[in-house]
Amino acid sequence: MKRTVVLSLLLGCLLVVSFPCTAQTDVQSADTVIIDARLVPGAPKALPFPVGGTAPDGHKLYANRRYLIRDGQPWFPIVGEFHYSRYPEREWEQEILKIKAGGIQVISTYVFWIHHEEIEGQFDWSGQRNLRRFVQLCAEHGMYVWIRVGPWAHGEVRNGGLPDWLLLKTATRENNPTYLRYVTRFYQTIGEQVKGLFWKDGGPIIGMQLENEYSARGPGKGAEHILRLRKIARDAGLDAPFYTVTG
Repeated sequence: MKRTVVLSLLLGCLLVVSFPCTAQTDVQSADTVIIDARLVPGAPKALPFPVGGTAPDGHKLYANRRYLIRDGQPWFPIVGEFHYSRYPEREWEQEILKIKAGGIQVISTYVFWIHHEEIEGQFDWSGQRNLRRFVQLCAEHGMYVWIRVGPWAHGEVRNGGLPDWLLLKTATRENNPTYLRYVTRFYQTIGEQVKGLFWKDGGPIIGMQLENEYSARGPGKGAEHILRLRKIARDAGLDAPFYTVTG
């Protein structure tokens, strides 16, 4: 199996709060950063919505419009990607140690729905699908975790990770009641698997990615759909300091 760790700066790939860093143009948004070496840059602006969280030991994570912040200091962690369900469970620990040795601080991982509920109503969290054990191993080696729960994940998996049976029942990736009912069940099951492993619990999970490569627009789609997914996730106990989505 080809083993590749994809390195990326967190703010370049995952952070849902984006900000432009561009040269001055005729049209500028309120958040445009003008880089001029003659001037001292202004203080970064606060986000217009709450973000972040506090661990039981008092450590804090939050963000502004420019960067993540850990205990009051700018924080630029390096993120590596590892898909637990694509590796034998016995190999996880050695791969986590390799990732850590490469200077990576955060491991992001997909939770592919099709890998866990290939047959409707029959969830499998055993063996190389044991998400909880994978997150616990990351914690044992001092690694943060960012879980990418989809529901549509891509990752070069069939149907973007959506189960075959789901596609026969409903439209997806929108606020369709039937689709959201199944998503709610899926998120609740994930919540049961990682209960107690979030930052607020003293665990390693600091972030959640909802959806992936999402650019749909229209009623029940776009930001409206992503906000609905976030509410479902939180209600299911998937409560992380940061929520992200890529477009």
